[in-house]
Amino acid sequence: MEAIVINPGKDADALQIQDIPRPAPRPDELLVRVRASSVCRGDVNLRRIPKLILAPMGLLFGFKPTKIPGVEFAGIIEAVGASVIRFKPGDEVFGTATGLAYGGNAEYLCVPE
Repeated sequence: MEAIVINPGKDADALQIQDIPRPAPRPDELLVRVRASSVCRGDVNLRRIPKLILAPMGLLFGFKPTKIPGVEFAGIIEAVGASVIRFKPGDEVFGTATGLAYGGNAEYLCVPE
């Protein structure tokens, strides 16, 4: 799948489209084929905050650095984990990737039910 990837150590504008493996949902997750995702000012601002400030804040509030940006997403469920009960493949969904290791600026995203 293709995704917009943040390259660590580069400046705030250094993003690249790369081919990466498609994620597989864990038992409690949904695999979403992303149809739309956001790019907002907050994404840019977070990339520009010096790491000396962001790292302690991340530890304090539980923020994780992401390899793929994009907080909001909308799409169609492609697959569900074994313990998912409220959703099924084909359902249209939208949501946030806040707190997840990967954001919505990719073709696929796994999110908790």
